[in-house]
Amino acid sequence: MNPESIARDVSDLTNPGKGYAVKRTFLSPGEADAYRVECEGFLANSRAIYKKIRRYCKHDYIWSHDGKVVPGVFTYRIYQSLSCKHSKATEEIFQRMLSLRDRIESTWLDNEQYRKIRQEQYDYSQVTSYGKPSPGIEKHCDYKGKANYPLLQCLIFLTRPGVDYTGGDLILYTKSGDRVNLQATLKLERGDALLFDKSLYHEVEPTLTSESSEIGRWTAVIGARYPSPALKARTKRMLSRVASKVSQRIPSLRRFA
Repeated sequence: MNPESIARDVSDLTNPGKGYAVKRTFLSPGEADAYRVECEGFLANSRAIYKKIRRYCKHDYIWSHDGKVVPGVFTYRIYQSLSCKHSKATEEIFQRMLSLRDRIESTWLDNEQYRKIRQEQYDYSQVTSYGKPSPGIEKHCDYKGKANYPLLQCLIFLTRPGVDYTGGDLILYTKSGDRVNLQATLKLERGDALLFDKSLYHEVEPTLTSESSEIGRWTAVIGARYPSPALKARTKRMLSRVASKVSQRIPSLRRFA
């Protein structure tokens, strides 16, 4: 990744009217298909299927609203732990994407607050298979913290918009207040990657069936992040100490009531 390209990405990602950067053909069609097929096999054969999302699970698993999997009927998510064994090709995709993300974010590491927040994030990959049809995903954001520079995640399209599925457009809400239909604006294709600020609100419009394909809409978010288990434990201990101090003070306060 040359410095000029990184500088353009940084400019786009910090632009209030954007907040995203596009990498065309980040995966070849063959790489995108192979990754999806590997995930299809896991979806069909895994016994690790949960109704609740387990953020820090040490093995790959499937999230399903009912604890069952009927491919093509409902939307499912495959949560992939980066410490688990995957195919050589898939692990190379993880490494390539995270290296790009880390290279961009390194330009902001002089900021102590940002550096600390970034160090306390837990990385994983999330692959989503959308039902045919699917109601989409409601407007939300993936990070509500106070990082003063973007924390990035990368969305990769694993199937062909308009061919394997219709609809399913990704809508992004910029910090300047614009609603941007990224599919209509950018014409994203299979293998294209979109890096964007986790703090931006976004949604996915309903996904519809295709007359020419049964594959449906598949995407992967590589570098999806949550605060690490260690940070979660420290926060829990801190809240426990605060609660203990408050409970100790209440009797003494009551004497003055």
